[in-house]
Amino acid sequence: MLVFKSLFVLLTISTIFAFNFTNFLNDSFYVLKDEIETREIQDDIIDLISSILIKFKVSKVSIITDSIYKGHLINTNLIDSLEYKIIFMMSIKDSEAFDEKPSGNIETMLRIMKREIIDAYVILITNGIQMSSFLKFADYYRLLNSQALIILLHDYRLLSPNFHYLWKRIVNVILIRKCETIHKDMYEILTVPFPEKIREILVLSTINYWSPLRGFKWKHKIFDTRAKNNQLNGVELNIVVLEHTPTVFKQLEENETIGYYGLEIDLITTLSSVMNFSTNFYESEDAITEKWGKKVSQAIFSGMLNEMDQSRADIAIADLHYTSFNLDIMDLSLPYNVECLTFITPETLGDNSWKTLILPFSFEIWIGVLTSGKPTEKLQYFIKDLFDEFSACILYTYSMILVVSLPRLPFRWSIRVLTGWWLIYCLLVVVAYRAALTSILANPQPRLTIDTIEMLANSLLKCGAWGEQNKNIFLSSSDPASQKIGTKVEHIDNADKAIEQVAQGEFAYFENRFTLQQLRMQHEQQKDSIQNLHIMDECVINMPISIGIEKNSPLKEQIDKFIRYIIEAGLIKKWLMDSVKGFESNTESQPEEALMDLKKFSGALVALVCGYVFAILVFTIEKCYWKFIIEKHPYYDKYFRAIKLPKIKNTEPQKITKSKRPMTSDKKNHAVLN
Repeated sequence: MLVFKSLFVLLTISTIFAFNFTNFLNDSFYVLKDEIETREIQDDIIDLISSILIKFKVSKVSIITDSIYKGHLINTNLIDSLEYKIIFMMSIKDSEAFDEKPSGNIETMLRIMKREIIDAYVILITNGIQMSSFLKFADYYRLLNSQALIILLHDYRLLSPNFHYLWKRIVNVILIRKCETIHKDMYEILTVPFPEKIREILVLSTINYWSPLRGFKWKHKIFDTRAKNNQLNGVELNIVVLEHTPTVFKQLEENETIGYYGLEIDLITTLSSVMNFSTNFYESEDAITEKWGKKVSQAIFSGMLNEMDQSRADIAIADLHYTSFNLDIMDLSLPYNVECLTFITPETLGDNSWKTLILPFSFEIWIGVLTSGKPTEKLQYFIKDLFDEFSACILYTYSMILVVSLPRLPFRWSIRVLTGWWLIYCLLVVVAYRAALTSILANPQPRLTIDTIEMLANSLLKCGAWGEQNKNIFLSSSDPASQKIGTKVEHIDNADKAIEQVAQGEFAYFENRFTLQQLRMQHEQQKDSIQNLHIMDECVINMPISIGIEKNSPLKEQIDKFIRYIIEAGLIKKWLMDSVKGFESNTESQPEEALMDLKKFSGALVALVCGYVFAILVFTIEKCYWKFIIEKHPYYDKYFRAIKLPKIKNTEPQKITKSKRPMTSDKKNHAVLN
């Protein structure tokens, strides 16, 4: 019985071992078969890629692969088939995640490839998730040349709705897929449906088939069936607009719909007729409050910028500045115009009527005129021909400047010559003074304006502009005056309120010159507008203006080419003149013609009042001196109204002299006879 049980256990173990060994052999066969098929597919894909690159006649190729294809590429003839071609090869680790910032070497290498103007990218990444995240990363940081040919392995995850925006930008793409139903030995070459718009489901277009034995099924060029030329087959492009002078204006049409006109509207209309696309103009929902938009959080924008960032709009027209801030969100076309950005400031009229009498001469000339009479008066007093008192010399010397004649001619010829030359000098001074005074009275009041950055920086005016990007223009400048203005710049949402603050004389608003002319015209049309507004003569910056295009858009190259043609034809200048003809002639109002009114005569009144005040002051000082000093003197005599000093008696002893006898009558007669 024991032997029977042992044989039964041994038989059971043998049966189990034989069964497992058979399964192992079967699994090994299928694994080996899959591996052989995979290697064959990889070889076929390598040969297909080689054929495509040869067909396109590329000169610079970038190969981006993972660890699976890396070794296989080295052992195949792909590198040999690309003889005399410049090849860049980059391997990506299987653990590399592109959702976050990858290693710096990958980004650096991709930027080097883009700078070298790569003709074709061959991206062989087996992991579809890693492939999709890599494409998103490269698109966000503009690391791929969107005009180059891009060859990918087909993966259904690349066709999800989250990636539809990507295939609006990357259109020169080839996806390779092995046929699974019919023609299993062939490979299908697919691409995205450009220029047709992608709806809810992305349906790829088959452009050719390829087999290892027969090569390409069709002999035409790969992209012959696509609109790779100027024509977009009437596809509708979404164009987000923002009303801003002088590029876009709004008006109410007859059917009570909103229409648009302006410089950039004419430009888009011309491009649509040349490139054969239709337009759908619309404004963002928050256009009134957010206008161009701003950065709300790390990757969220508002306004028009949000429409471009979310790929809801293909083109943006809103007088966009060619700045790095806008370039981070969208592509910008070739600049078609340059606008002068400057400030509008309050203007004041200088009221200097009170000093009209001293304006004809400068301070140095007044000093010279007042000191030139000193030598003459001292000589006249020294010689003492006309006057004995020094005060009289001073009075008559300076009265000759006012053309007052002398009381008499001097007796001495030396004083006559001196007086004559002094009189000639006084006549010249009087004629020059009268001419300058007449000119001042004939001219209008001087205008006090701010025309330079330095003057605005040193003023007490606050400054305003729209958005942080305009403020950064000043803060990033190397000019100290611009940096000082940047610290004073405030964000302004409403231009009309900004103009009201400017009219109050406490604000300066930053915009392009055409917009400022329009705002000034609207301000002058108001009935209660008293304050004149002045646009600075100096341009703060000459800003290039472009239209916005979706990031990495395939349309940019064609749009730039036609914009260059339009500029050379002079159409931009013509459209600009048509857009601003309603307010371009608006110039600053000149001051009223000079009239001799009481305000201008106030200078004489000021001089008269100053003379009266000075005379009263001197009279008061004299009275105080008489009352508190003269009358308080101990020897003051109230009858003579003067100080009478007492006579001092002579105390010296008198000399005794011999008295003479009186002459007798005889002696007198004798003296008379003699």
